[in-house]
Amino acid sequence: MLAVTSREPLKVWVGQGASVKRVTLGEETQVGRTVPAYVLDAVGLADGRVLACVGPTRAPEEGPPRRARLVVLDDDAMDLDAAEEIAVPEATRVRWPGGIWAEGEVPWPEDEAEEDDEPTLLDALAVAVPLRDGAASYDPVTCSQNEHGIALAGAYAGLVVALPPGGGRPEFALRVPTQRDNTEIHATRTAAGVLVVICVERQLAAIVHLGPDGKVLAHRDKIGKDAAWGLGPPVVQGDKVLLFEAGNGGGERLHELSLADLKVTKSVEGAGKQRGELSATTGPGGAPVLLGLGDTAYVVERGGRGRVTLKALEAPAPPPPKPLPRTGPARAVGTPSLALAGPGEPRTWTIAAGETLKVKIPFTNHGGPGKGLAIEVSGPALTAGLVKPERATLGDVELPLEMKGAAARAELPDFAVPPGLLERGPKNSPLPDPAAMQARLELAGAKAGSGVLTVRLIPLGTPGGRGSVLQGKSLTVT
Repeated sequence: MLAVTSREPLKVWVGQGASVKRVTLGEETQVGRTVPAYVLDAVGLADGRVLACVGPTRAPEEGPPRRARLVVLDDDAMDLDAAEEIAVPEATRVRWPGGIWAEGEVPWPEDEAEEDDEPTLLDALAVAVPLRDGAASYDPVTCSQNEHGIALAGAYAGLVVALPPGGGRPEFALRVPTQRDNTEIHATRTAAGVLVVICVERQLAAIVHLGPDGKVLAHRDKIGKDAAWGLGPPVVQGDKVLLFEAGNGGGERLHELSLADLKVTKSVEGAGKQRGELSATTGPGGAPVLLGLGDTAYVVERGGRGRVTLKALEAPAPPPPKPLPRTGPARAVGTPSLALAGPGEPRTWTIAAGETLKVKIPFTNHGGPGKGLAIEVSGPALTAGLVKPERATLGDVELPLEMKGAAARAELPDFAVPPGLLERGPKNSPLPDPAAMQARLELAGAKAGSGVLTVRLIPLGTPGGRGSVLQGKSLTVT
């Protein structure tokens, strides 16, 4: 996320480079238009405008250099042609106090240019570099905002630009050393000037506090006896500075420094490893700070007696999926109400003694969904001993029919009874139900005789067997 442009509703710029989009967050996330430029970094201003460092998305190999511009534009209009361009004042070259580079090897782009090289644009935060496909690439630009103002830093020429709170005309500009292609520069405003962190190849690093005239107010390139290594963006909170250090070979720590002299007053271990670009919010005073390490983030809070704690930020649970629009007929609610799905064949049951009678009973449900079903066999033919119940099958589940008093019963407590259809067909006829089910029973013929045999299907969990369905037929055993 690059910039928050509105809080009610919450609107943000999300993405990087030529793929930054305007997104509205709420009950429903709305992805808006792509910003029509290559966005190096941006911050939202309080009035719905955005301060952004932008450049062209294409960079022809021929022609003058295409520099990135510092502009203020209306987030709703998104018209770069109508954007207010911020002129960068002439920058003061800082006298580097030491660290990272050996004495006499401090890199300044204008001093290291070869005879055939294009001259460095010392007042540019970034300049487009053409890729093979004609797309533009840029050295990184970072932007931060706090109660003291806004600061931008570009690795192209080491340019640091300081603006007042809320944007407006820059108050001053400075230049610090830089090695193109492998330098990260972070800057943040202070009441006395600007705090700058320089990190080369995510390794050797230094932090320096500079006044508007480039005077070095404080400087640090070592943590204890070791060289500062992999420093991230600084966060100013009152007279303290919070600063992440990746460490040489691990040992990630969060340091608290005194802003006056940049001495380390406290170090906290427990931060995760850096796996991407570092980022940090700028909460004022003792407000929580969000520290981003690429694919992980931590909330930094201050407790009693100046204690600093790190807590890993958990990603919020995804919202429940929206119910899919109904594509079939409406279904009933309430308790199940079973019904026969046909008269069944044959009209009477006939079997020889010693053989197996196989009964099929198709049924459906006209009521709401249910769970569990009982199959009960009874009637004079059973009590007279004409047949012996053996088993019942529903779907892939097969159970024995067990005698309980004058009836045989099997229960399937996990059987799902789908809800019935509410809609009707022509002349109020029921629609064909794809969810029609079938109960299958097997009974062995025991002795000759005739009588009525009944089979009842009963939804479990309904009072008094309500919603059941009964089929009875004459049974003859020869």
